Amino acid sequence: NKNNSNKNKNSSNNNSGNAAASSNINANVNINVATTTTTGGGGDIHQEFRLWVTSMPCTTFPDAILQGSIKVVVEPPIGIRAKMKRMLADAPEGTLDDGVWPGEPLYAPSWRRLVFSCMLLHSLLQERRKFGSLGWNAVYDFSAGDFRCALKTLREFLLDLPSEAEVRKG
Repeated sequence: NKNNSNKNKNSSNNNSGNAAASSNINANVNINVATTTTTGGGGDIHQEFRLWVTSMPCTTFPDAILQGSIKVVVEPPIGIRAKMKRMLADAPEGTLDDGVWPGEPLYAPSWRRLVFSCMLLHSLLQERRKFGSLGWNAVYDFSAGDFRCALKTLREFLLDLPSEAEVRKG
């Protein structure tokens, strides 16, 4: 039985001071059952045992678990300026250098301007999420992965340009 093997495995984690993780616990109909299964049914729990739980905000999360927990909250930045600051902080080192991509010798004089423009567009698109599908055919998340994909596409486009291509402002 798969549930019994998971319960036994997690129970051994409890007694040895290891850690267990349960993701998207908010999607579980009965959170108490999920935490009981993860922690091995209560019993003796090792002092060093840690249970990591990820959850979206929900009203059904048991108060007993919340009160006995250390909570770490990651909220998306609010506003275009804050979103751009977060993107700049999260960008891989060298993204804004004059080269097209970190570690590549290709020089693109307008690379910084292009990256900044992509960041601004991405921030605007993320900010528009609060309006739902207004102005769009469907709701779309515009995640960090989409931004990375846009930069990679831009990079590939610049790599395909002939070296004598002229970059114009405006």
